[in-house]
Amino acid sequence: MTSVLNDAMALNAPDPAHELVQIVRGRRSGLVITIAIHSTALGPAAGGCRIAHYPDPAAANADALRLAAAMTAKNALAGLPHGGAKAVVALPTAARPAGAERTALLHDLGDVIETLGGRYTVGPDVGSSPADIP
Repeated sequence: MTSVLNDAMALNAPDPAHELVQIVRGRRSGLVITIAIHSTALGPAAGGCRIAHYPDPAAANADALRLAAAMTAKNALAGLPHGGAKAVVALPTAARPAGAERTALLHDLGDVIETLGGRYTVGPDVGSSPADIP
């Protein structure tokens, strides 16, 4: 883990179906970010970034795991040379961050993805847009 993040945990295969689950608290935003890589067997994992309110951290982590597995199947069925992954940013309330708060969130997300060394290609999903993910 880099010094850009704090309160970081990397879990090696929290269940046998996932290659990696990384849970970090963003240094700038303070938000919990979960990256779940289900598979890289067909190539780098690809999947969206969901930014949403969850009732508790366990719900956010469960969503990341479920969605990452679904992305593996989706990419394979589409014949793409990618495995599946998902990023989930857990918001404490239903209010969406804007301005400097959103910028901080996106920089924290970028820091986490960068530590994966190309294993995960991120795209937009619920709560994020193509403008958020260049």
